[in-house]
Amino acid sequence: MILKSDPAHRLARLLHADAQFEKGGFAAALEDLDVLLETRVLFSSSVELLWKRCQCRLQTGRTEGQLRDLSDILEENPGHVQARLARSHMLEQLGQIRESLDDLTLLLDDHPAHVEALSHRGTLLHRTGQFESAVGDLSRALELSPESAQFYYQRGLAHVRLEDFTAARTDVDRAIHLDS
Repeated sequence: MILKSDPAHRLARLLHADAQFEKGGFAAALEDLDVLLETRVLFSSSVELLWKRCQCRLQTGRTEGQLRDLSDILEENPGHVQARLARSHMLEQLGQIRESLDDLTLLLDDHPAHVEALSHRGTLLHRTGQFESAVGDLSRALELSPESAQFYYQRGLAHVRLEDFTAARTDVDRAIHLDS
């Protein structure tokens, strides 16, 4: 599809992408966003368009280029919480656990009460054998979200690895109670 240089046509394409996105037409929105971003014809922030393209890619299962887009967003706006969290998850899926942990640490430096980042980092710390740090992150997540059975369960697993079986049993019992 040819993008006309007329500002009215570019604006129409941007509005079409927004409308398609809002009604769940992610494939059509993705096509418009790809054209707008690749030709650098922008009316709004490239971060906003890149983020929307990332969401469309996830919805359509077309994740090629996703990591690059997330990195571009973070280069332009290092404080973009959703992009930092999404990139962390993607890095984890790619087996790049250290890099994923680094992203979560950067996010938590700016947003120490971000429950999802705390629980995710706690889980990754557990996977990498850093059990005491995992307990710390999961304890902080539980302070912020005390009704999460999953957080109690995860912390209980870390306590088992630390051979603190009393704490592990308490956490697992609490998880079972909350989950029933």
